[in-house]
Amino acid sequence: MKTARLFTAVGGIAFAFALASGDAGACDSSSCSLVTRGQGGVLAKKAFRIDFSYRYTDDAVFLDGSSAAEHVYRPKVALEQGRIWPEFHRELGGHDSFLQLDFAYGLASRTTLLASVPVLADRSYAIAHAGIQQDYGTTGFGDALVGVRHLIAGDLVGGFSVKLPSARHRIAGDFDGSILDPTLQPGSGSWDFVSTLQYAGTIAPWLVDWSVAGSYQLNTANDLGYRFGDLTVAAASASRTLKGPLAATLQIKFVHEARHTFLGEGVPSTGSSILYVTPGLRVRLPDQTSLYGIVQLPPYRYVNETQLAVRAAFLVGVSKTF
Repeated sequence: MKTARLFTAVGGIAFAFALASGDAGACDSSSCSLVTRGQGGVLAKKAFRIDFSYRYTDDAVFLDGSSAAEHVYRPKVALEQGRIWPEFHRELGGHDSFLQLDFAYGLASRTTLLASVPVLADRSYAIAHAGIQQDYGTTGFGDALVGVRHLIAGDLVGGFSVKLPSARHRIAGDFDGSILDPTLQPGSGSWDFVSTLQYAGTIAPWLVDWSVAGSYQLNTANDLGYRFGDLTVAAASASRTLKGPLAATLQIKFVHEARHTFLGEGVPSTGSSILYVTPGLRVRLPDQTSLYGIVQLPPYRYVNETQLAVRAAFLVGVSKTF
């Protein structure tokens, strides 16, 4: 099993290559934030860029595998007792939303430092126990991520980042007073590692900028023994100026999340594979500033067992380089 995971990690890092079309992607993972957000490529020496964005994800589709489900039953992970109780409660719907700051600084002509800070992470879900509905949610500072990008050769850029266990992951408030499910917490409580390779180009006759992007996020277990599944992200993007400062963007992105584990045991109803189609618009403003907005639509979704899946998501933001 460990050997298989190692090959998976190496394979994910090896195939993941690209320069992201900066404003074309919503972030649904730490690795995604570095691959498809406004930090693509490297900056000029001593240049500084700040990116402020808001994103919202509506989880309202009931799935069993890739088929519609009548109900979604998920386990209770009893973190204090070290047990998993399968199909313990029924999930009725929910959403995630984030306010996020991303920073980039040109340390040298070929090297850029990066930081990503979710200043507000909000999760809210409706859950039924024995037919009684309750709303559960958390709000707080999310896990910060720091990293570096380096121009390897030509337009090939490699990156490595570390996600810090900087946010709370032990918030209590379940129906019995115990710690809430790990997927509801603002942070994971774990040290996680993200590798990326990036590349981009231009189709001259049509003035289309294109990119392919990928990353692999290797997650570790937190102090409670819970480990989120590793994340593989691959994306292809294109953008073209429509008129004046207005440009259109389109991204195809595939996100695979492996099954979570608790004390080495697989957690039911975790892990998924989702294909996103993401159209968007970007407006260039004076002083190296841009506004952007995108909509994420998932034409293909597959989940392990029964789960709530994303119906749609959107992201709006502003980016400025100094």
